Amino acid sequence: MKFQSVIKGVCCLTVAAMLWSCGGDPDLSAEEQFALDNEKIDAYIATNNLQNVITTNSGLRYVIIEEGSGNFPVIEELVVVHYKGSLLDGNTFDTSYDRGVPFTYPFGVGQVIPGFDQGVQVISEEATGIVIIPSYLAYGSSGSGSIGANEVLVFEIEVLSDAQILEIDLEKIDEYIDSKSLTDVVETASGLNYVITEAGTGDNAKEGDDIALKYKGYRLDGTVFDETTTGTFDYTIGELGLIDGWEEAVFLLNEGAQGTFILPSSIGYGKSGYQAIDPNEVLIFELELVSIN
Repeated sequence: MKFQSVIKGVCCLTVAAMLWSCGGDPDLSAEEQFALDNEKIDAYIATNNLQNVITTNSGLRYVIIEEGSGNFPVIEELVVVHYKGSLLDGNTFDTSYDRGVPFTYPFGVGQVIPGFDQGVQVISEEATGIVIIPSYLAYGSSGSGSIGANEVLVFEIEVLSDAQILEIDLEKIDEYIDSKSLTDVVETASGLNYVITEAGTGDNAKEGDDIALKYKGYRLDGTVFDETTTGTFDYTIGELGLIDGWEEAVFLLNEGAQGTFILPSSIGYGKSGYQAIDPNEVLIFELELVSIN
């Protein structure tokens, strides 16, 4: 079931309200279901020999298995995580690792199940933790997809820093370069990778120049998301607020030159994404600087 497994269900974030509204087995009271969950969690911790487990006021358990940089998320901040979600029997129901794409979401605004948010809250950037979520902080008596009613969930969560996101992007870019057998590729300090495919004869573009470009933008899988089909894209450099990677690429071209530019997400559309472009997506642009006017 993809990342929807962490998306918020019918439960609210207030602990007392959740205990009553997300009740468990119809034959059990909310308190009895919570006690049963805790018995299962205790057994899981013992079986897996987890050490230094911390219990929060809500009953969520967690253990930090790799310390991070110390920066914790704030409300509404976009956080980027890799995660693996499993049941107490060890069966994985969802993982971002298999998709090769981390999960990005606004922290603390109710977009994911409460237990996931609470887990991310105690894991700093560059840290990895195991979070064990009692059922009332997950999907309660409703369940969701392959997750049954009153299931305790276990998540391994890695909160990614900007540096780690860039590292992931650069690995993807290296794989793309190898797959396309690109040569003479240059990498800049920002992580932009480029190759000039046809040399120009004129001056390099600079801030404030009026330029005419032809371009095609596509994803790593080759899907085109934008291009000039007729004519050129005409604009004044520095006046449109274009993405950083685009602006950097244009400065690397002289008049008449063509090049392929591979942008890590940090100089593309970043954690937010844009329209059909996903958060943290590596982008490729083929650019031709037709003229500097």
